[in-house]
Amino acid sequence: FDIVIVDEAHLIPPKGFGMYQQLLAGLREINPKLRMVGLTATPFRTDTGSLDAGDDRLFHGIAYECDLPQMIEDGWLSPITNLGTEAEIDTSSVRTRAGEYRSDELEAAAIAGDLVERSVDELVKRSKGRKSWLIFACGIKHAEMISEELGRHGIINACVFGSTHRDDRDDYIESFKRGDITAMVNVGVLTTGFDAPQIDLIALMRPTQSGGLYVQMVGRGLRIAEGKKDCLVLDFGTNV
Repeated sequence: FDIVIVDEAHLIPPKGFGMYQQLLAGLREINPKLRMVGLTATPFRTDTGSLDAGDDRLFHGIAYECDLPQMIEDGWLSPITNLGTEAEIDTSSVRTRAGEYRSDELEAAAIAGDLVERSVDELVKRSKGRKSWLIFACGIKHAEMISEELGRHGIINACVFGSTHRDDRDDYIESFKRGDITAMVNVGVLTTGFDAPQIDLIALMRPTQSGGLYVQMVGRGLRIAEGKKDCLVLDFGTNV
């Protein structure tokens, strides 16, 4: 092989012996002149910066780029509009690990007091005219609480996690794409690569310190679809 093309190239680890590195090392052993092209909407990492910078860089430069505002202006992506929220997750006492909030402490902050009830109540009130909601939660318990509150408001919804049986997850996603389910609550599942063009509301009920994760979450609402004017981003995690 002379060239390797990698989609979602930000997922390649900079070092180690995972699947990507083993494959690339083997191919380079066969052909030392091997070239690699990476495609991604987030060409950087929170901890190491740009994918073409630093001692552990994976690439030697950016061959072509088109930024999101230009792609929205040209009609390839949906416009987005974002609103701050009255209900906010307080992360002031949440510690960090490896450049990101500790998941256990973050979830505890997200479910403190009546925050879930207030957040969902505000979400429902601000969702007028929105038909397809994607909600990012901090953990399984947090997601289940959000789902329960949505149900109390009469919103048809489903939850998906990493542990959700694949058949069940596929059924939920297909129902969501058909419009049978209004709101999909997820924990770290429906981010990179998830394609449901009709999404017109993103609820960030998950704070993050990762610029890449933030872009990927909001990016789920950037697909264009018939009858879709824009995508509303409600930021309960003060990410914006």
